Amino acid sequence: MAIAREVQRILPTPKYRVVLTKRDANECPDFVERGRRANIAKAKVFVSVHINKALVVPVVNVTIPVAHGTSVLYNVEKSGSFNLADSMARTVSSSLGVNNRGVMVDDELAVLKPTVTKMNAVLVEAARLSGTDETKLHTSGSAARIAAGIKAALDESLGN
Repeated sequence: MAIAREVQRILPTPKYRVVLTKRDANECPDFVERGRRANIAKAKVFVSVHINKALVVPVVNVTIPVAHGTSVLYNVEKSGSFNLADSMARTVSSSLGVNNRGVMVDDELAVLKPTVTKMNAVLVEAARLSGTDETKLHTSGSAARIAAGIKAALDESLGN
C-alpha cells in the first residue's frame, strides 16, 4: 500500500487519475474484483504492485542472484502490455537498484486476463523479501524509489 499511495501522490493530476483498487492494507479484494473496479473507473492501464515472497533455498550459503530483483508479468493476449511491462521492469529495477529479471508471460493470472481487465495490465514484482532485495526494501525511501520507477514507465509508455 505504501508504494501504491506513493504512486498516487507523485503522478500529476492533469495527466493521470490514479484509482486504487484496494483501499487499505486490510482490504483484500480478489483479482476479479480489482479488475471490475478498474473497468468501472475506465482505467487506461492497470498496474498491480507486489513484493515477491522470500526465496527459500534448501542449501545453506547459496545465493541465486537471478531469482532476486524486479520482474513484471503480462498477458500475451494484450499486445500493448508487453511494452509497459518491459519499460516497468527496467525503470523499477533501476530506481530501486536491484536486478532486472525482465518480463514474463502469465496468461492464467486473473487480473491480467482480457476478460477481467479491459485495458493493458501488468503485475510488477518490485523486489523479493529476501537477500539484498529485502535490505533495499527496508531502506528509507524505497517506496518512493519504486513509485518513481513506475511513474517513469507510465510516462514512457503513455507518452507523457
